[in-house]
Amino acid sequence: MTLNKLSIFNEFVAIIRKFEIAIICAIGLCLSFPSFAGQDISNIDELSHGFNEAYIDQHGYGNDLVVNQFGQGNATTVNQIGKNNLLNVLQQGQENSAVVDQLGFGLEVEISQIGTNNDVFIKQGGGNSSIDVYQEGNYNNAVVTQAGYGNDIDINQLGSNHDITFHQVGAFRSYEVTQTNF
Repeated sequence: MTLNKLSIFNEFVAIIRKFEIAIICAIGLCLSFPSFAGQDISNIDELSHGFNEAYIDQHGYGNDLVVNQFGQGNATTVNQIGKNNLLNVLQQGQENSAVVDQLGFGLEVEISQIGTNNDVFIKQGGGNSSIDVYQEGNYNNAVVTQAGYGNDIDINQLGSNHDITFHQVGAFRSYEVTQTNF
């Protein structure tokens, strides 16, 4: 073989090896993920005159998700990845927004929004932790991030025009915050 033909042959062999690796990876994915398929549960109820939105991206095993929307213009966006995570969202009113990004195992998020123009943004990673946010009123805003193991955060916003940003990192920490002007 000449040098040109040899280099073409070597490139061809390299492409074939990459293709074989890709096939092996694809077979591995096909054999592993079907056992997880159907193990996540999503329940979305929209009971109103419409214009509510729910965007859900859920991957993993044993994840549960419930979104109930009553009213108009409510929006929920969820990215839930991991194992045995739980998310419950109740939106009752108008123009409420909840965004949840959850990655880990045994994580729980409970959001209740009753009123108008309430916003919740939650980012949680780790294991066996929970975040509860209760908003009753109008124009409340909660931004919560939590990373670690065995943590709990409870936030209650009663009334209107409350803002909170809460970041927690660590293990076995528990906090409860209440903002009120009723």
